[in-house]
Amino acid sequence: MSIQPAPTDQIKADLDDLIARWQVLKVNLTDLLDGKEISEEAKYEIFHDFNVELARIDLLKSHYGEWAKRNH
Repeated sequence: MSIQPAPTDQIKADLDDLIARWQVLKVNLTDLLDGKEISEEAKYEIFHDFNVELARIDLLKSHYGEWAKRNH
């Protein structure tokens, strides 16, 4: 099984954005999961970033859905 490349430039941009945002989120989340003391500001940032990431995933799903309707 192989992963196909993104079928459109918009979907590729969506995926690139998700990966970039995940790298930032992962650092804060790792600290939290490792039991490190984090500030209330950092906790808010994690919560906010997760909400943004979920919204971006929904956008990606929408773009894939639109592409699929046009091409299948």
